[in-house]
Amino acid sequence: MSDGFGEMDRRRLLKIGSSIGIGLGAGAGGAYYYMSQPALAVEGLTAEDVTVDTVDGQLQRLTIAPTMTVAWSDYPAISEVELQFRAEGPQSNGTVIEWSNQSPDNATSDGQVEFDFDPYPMLQKNGGPLDASSFEPAEGEERSAAVTVFVDLRLIDENGEVVEEGQPIKEVTYTVAVTYAEGQVTVSGKLNTAGECIKLDDSILEEFQCRVSS
Repeated sequence: MSDGFGEMDRRRLLKIGSSIGIGLGAGAGGAYYYMSQPALAVEGLTAEDVTVDTVDGQLQRLTIAPTMTVAWSDYPAISEVELQFRAEGPQSNGTVIEWSNQSPDNATSDGQVEFDFDPYPMLQKNGGPLDASSFEPAEGEERSAAVTVFVDLRLIDENGEVVEEGQPIKEVTYTVAVTYAEGQVTVSGKLNTAGECIKLDDSILEEFQCRVSS
């Protein structure tokens, strides 16, 4: 029985369905039905490698300050977007930024919100999740370690129901390189030397009198 598609067309439809994530299935009589799927995009998550020179081999501070754009379409009316950031390092991992939310001006099925976070600490010594010793080198050496940041997301509708949740929805990895450099001390300045000739009564002599014997 023919369903109206050739063998090549069926393979192509299945491939397209897989690549763009649309629902694709065979119904009665072999007919194909397409179901539109909501679209969600999280933009703006990149990370640059970090290089630190230290004279004592210790990493004192490591932070992130994410800026993100979350855009959605074809959802139920969204009234709130929540993001959470988690970090994974060489020996430890945990939450860096707890669930934070932004809301569009009005609940909408197509919209976007912007997130702009202040710097948050990544190291345990500053209140973050990662162990600083994982990044610290031996004297005169360099040590590199990878850090991966995961972004979790929730879309919440007008009734307070979570209609989309991704854990994670996005992730990015960057490298932290710490060099234990030898400390250097530089001393500069002048002695500013001076001298005076004085009489026995402690009064100061003029310069020409200092050169005359009494």
